[in-house]
Amino acid sequence: MIEQFGSLDFNVQQGLERVERYLGGVLPVSQAALRSTLGDALNTLQAQLRGLTGGFFGIARIVVDLLIGAFLALFTVFFFLKDGRGLYRGFCQLFPDRRQDDVREIGHRCWRVLQHYIRGLAFVALVDSVLIAAALLLIGVPLVLPLAVITFSAAFVPYVGAIVAGLLAALVALVSGGFADALLVIGAIVLIQQIEGNLLYPLIVGRQVRLHPLATLLAVTAGGLLAGLLGAVLAVPLTAVVVTVITYLRSPDSRPRGDGASTQRVGPAVPVPAGQGSEASTAPSN
Repeated sequence: MIEQFGSLDFNVQQGLERVERYLGGVLPVSQAALRSTLGDALNTLQAQLRGLTGGFFGIARIVVDLLIGAFLALFTVFFFLKDGRGLYRGFCQLFPDRRQDDVREIGHRCWRVLQHYIRGLAFVALVDSVLIAAALLLIGVPLVLPLAVITFSAAFVPYVGAIVAGLLAALVALVSGGFADALLVIGAIVLIQQIEGNLLYPLIVGRQVRLHPLATLLAVTAGGLLAGLLGAVLAVPLTAVVVTVITYLRSPDSRPRGDGASTQRVGPAVPVPAGQGSEASTAPSN
């Protein structure tokens, strides 16, 4: 897979050059302006691919990162499994007594939303990558493995990730088999995205997250502008958590009463004349 990522960089470059020559003969745009625009896009893609192949897969760095990450992961997972409930109770106790039940309930709801989102999106991403890999194999496009890995990873960025992964697959198909293969790849990707958007995502993820597609797109855009790729990945789950908290706070009837307050409505209080004491307290109220 690492070796094929290098070939993917070359194929993307060749595909962009072929698109440049085609558009130069069709559109009324100067060759210099077109070359400058596509050159900027090529430089961006090459920088991303170099960072993926060089930085992430660098031998020395990956060894150190794996060792540190494995130690921290085992250390944290052990204590989460051993003392997770106690740690969460301790966190809730940092708040006033009358708010602890609210904090506990908000935490449980947010955790359930994150569970359903991550598991559902991982399943949808796996289905997408398998279907796209099968389509590329049937069409005869090379570099199936890295394209499937990119498709799986890109699925965690709704809408935008599918466009980027599809563009890369189409460029590779354009270089290897011409415009016919590229159009077949685009058609397969559109079909798979329709299955995902209309069937898989609403059934598996949408029921729990309950975010409108426009809100999802705006969240991804804002996250990408504020924090780059990491912000785009985390934008939707963070938005879902915020929506869960706001929904809980706006529905006080379903909230637990941690301060001992009764939920029954009582009648108006009867003033107690001075000196009557307990006898007045037992008088019936209207």
